[in-house]
Amino acid sequence: MKLSSFAPARLRPVALIAVLALGVGPIVAAPAAAAPAATSAVAVPAAVAAAAPTSALPARLGTALKSSKPTIKGAARVGNRLTAKPGTWAKGTTFSYTWKVGGKKVATGKTFTPKKKHLGKKVTVTVKGKKSGSTATRTSGSKKVAKGTFAAPKPKVSGTAKVGATLIAKPGTWKPKPAKLRYQWLANGKAIKGATSKKFTIKNAQHGKKITVRVKATRSAYKTRSRVSAATAQVVRKPAIRTQPSSVMVDAGKTAKMTVAATGGGLKYQWQRKAPGSSKWANLSGKTSSTLSFKTQAKDTLGEYRVVVKNAAGTVRSKSAILFVESTQTQPYPADTIYVGNYWMQVVGETGKVELDDSTFGLYAFLYACPLDDDVSSRPYWDLDSAYQGAKNKTWYAGTEWDEGVDSDGCGLLEINASVPKTQAKGGIWSITDYSGSQTYYPTTQYVAGLK
Repeated sequence: MKLSSFAPARLRPVALIAVLALGVGPIVAAPAAAAPAATSAVAVPAAVAAAAPTSALPARLGTALKSSKPTIKGAARVGNRLTAKPGTWAKGTTFSYTWKVGGKKVATGKTFTPKKKHLGKKVTVTVKGKKSGSTATRTSGSKKVAKGTFAAPKPKVSGTAKVGATLIAKPGTWKPKPAKLRYQWLANGKAIKGATSKKFTIKNAQHGKKITVRVKATRSAYKTRSRVSAATAQVVRKPAIRTQPSSVMVDAGKTAKMTVAATGGGLKYQWQRKAPGSSKWANLSGKTSSTLSFKTQAKDTLGEYRVVVKNAAGTVRSKSAILFVESTQTQPYPADTIYVGNYWMQVVGETGKVELDDSTFGLYAFLYACPLDDDVSSRPYWDLDSAYQGAKNKTWYAGTEWDEGVDSDGCGLLEINASVPKTQAKGGIWSITDYSGSQTYYPTTQYVAGLK
């Protein structure tokens, strides 16, 4: 007999499932009652009905929505945005969010930013998922809202680190905007008493030190934050020269050295030279320390030297010093070079020649001499002797001196002559020996290039 003969159509699936699941035999229908013919019923054993769990029902009859406990992403701080993370739910689930602080609803949406009034309270988010008519609601764990923090750049210092200059603190843009910014200037990391404004004028006490500024921000419900700028260069002041360079006398080919001592901090040096008879100072390439040192040449004689000292606070120039270079036989003065004898400033011009015979030249040059002081003599060259050395045989040929007169300044012109073999004339040198002032000075001899 078919079970369907007795069970109403709406009960047939349930009964069938129970039978198949529990392996019970056919169910016997109860005797017909005196009810209307249209009404029938099937008696299901209580054990069968109780043994059929809801989870065993087909999905089309309804199942629980898969869900997980949500979490809150981000630090719970005033001003910091929090994000709800639903977790793992059934694919296709849609969500809605409810944020609560201290148990009170404060916002909906996936994100929430705590405010000042939420400080110290606990925040949670409740996620409601929905799919195909099924819903589930889950709530996250709580987080306590702490004080907010500032996002702040490193402050900068504007201005030149020199005594007397004013520095200005540049705090940059802080987020959120602080209620108040405070400043403290520091020298070598130590607070400068009274230096608590945005501007600071450097005093002598900070000379040689590096300056920084500390900026402190405050705002209600936010942690106080401080940031310190990068340090300036060492504070300098206008250079001052304590020791001037001194004049130097050396033989040609030897090393000359001049030194300057200066104060001020952060100093840079540039040595300069002015040639005899010139008014223009020229920088010496690569000579940028407090000491000038170089190998001399005869042509350098009577050059003036000075050094320019500067830093961020200013520039100062030293007094000039004179370089006296004594000529040598291997390095004579070029013609027309002014040099110092014993008692006279002297210069020998270019050498000329006349043919005396087939084998001899008469060589000549003009020597101009002036006294070194106010003792003007009518014969400034009386004590000057000349000679000419042959280029190849190194033999000295005696010279003669001819008076060409004296000018109003006491400077005289002297013609010097020497008879020299033609083969020895070109490339030779003159010697000029100065005996003047021999009571005070020893005789000196200088050498000048001869016939080219």
